[in-house]
This record gives sequence, C-alpha cells and structure tokens, in this order.
Amino acid sequence: MVLVAATAPSVAERAAGTQLFRQEVAGMPELPAPMPPTVAVSFDTTQSADGNGSIRIDYSNPQPMSMLLYESPNPGVDNCTVWCEASLRGEGLKNIAYLEMWCDFGENGQYFSRGLDQVILGEADWRQVRIPFFLKAGERPARFLLGVRMEGPGTVWLDGIALSRAALPDPSIAGGAGTGGGAYVGGVVGAALGLFGGLCGV
Repeated sequence: MVLVAATAPSVAERAAGTQLFRQEVAGMPELPAPMPPTVAVSFDTTQSADGNGSIRIDYSNPQPMSMLLYESPNPGVDNCTVWCEASLRGEGLKNIAYLEMWCDFGENGQYFSRGLDQVILGEADWRQVRIPFFLKAGERPARFLLGVRMEGPGTVWLDGIALSRAALPDPSIAGGAGTGGGAYVGGVVGAALGLFGGLCGV
C-alpha cells in the first residue's frame, strides 16, 4: 500500500458543496459491523460539541485500529470532492487519533482518506476536522464508511459527523488546490473491510 498526500479545494470551490449525509448524534449509531473486545462504543450524554450528546469510543489495544461507526450509500456521485467532517475530543490518548473515511468500491477495492494533519493526542478539547476524497469521472463507490482511527489506547468522542460534495480541485492553480483540510489517501484492494468493525495495521 502506498500513501500519497492529498490537498484540498479552495474556499470558493467548497462553497458550492451539496450535503450528502448528516448525522445529528443523539443516540447510538447502527454500526456497520461488530467491534472487537478491545473497543467499546457508547452514547455519552455528558460530552458534546453541540449539546446533544456524542459517541464515545474507548480503546484498550496498543495497535492501530479503524473504528467504522457510520455507513452512507453513495447516491450516485462521481467527478467531485467528497468531504467528511466531524468534531473530535480526546482523553488519555497514548498515540494520535483522527477522522477517517473509506470509499468501498466492492470487488475493485476499498480506499481511505485520513486526517493525519488534524490529529488529537493526550487530553484534547473539541476540535472540528474535515478530510477530502477525490473521485474522478466514473469513480462511484457503493458506499462511504465514516469513523475514527486510533493509533493506540485512550478515549475519543465524536459528534456532528457529515458528508458533503464539492467541486474537484482546479488543476490550473499552482501547487494543486488551495490550502487547508489536507489528508492522506490510500487503499486496500480485496480487503475484508469492516472485519469486527475495524482494520488493524492498515
């Protein structure tokens, strides 16, 4: 697997975005797959970015793990930038944690975007983060899987997760596509995505 840097569209390009999915966190999500014993997911009414509660993830394993919390079918979008945004909070994080989005193309593989430039570590107050995934013309994943990746033990809270569509970066702009909201993207072809709700070591 090769990781490549991805840059974000400009503010003007993002302004034309269309919302695809928004989850007002007010209860437990229906998880795409069961979680392993080292992961506990619960709804927490005492912590929230918007006052309505949040999803709490307690993780006790030192190995990196992807916690997939939400699934959104693709309404047929391609040739665009898909943005995933949410608010994150951390406590007792021994290593970094960050927002993660997977695009599932079925037999053609699964590809991710990770907010490695927007991580939380240790004791972290609420922070709004967003990551892009660039879809070329004809690239239409069957579904989007949204969640958090934790590189070690600790607790993460997630709130206000949303998915939206915007224009692709303008290739005529020097250096790519503006600033802010960068991510790392990569893929796993033929992987059993969602095994126990997480992927170790990917």
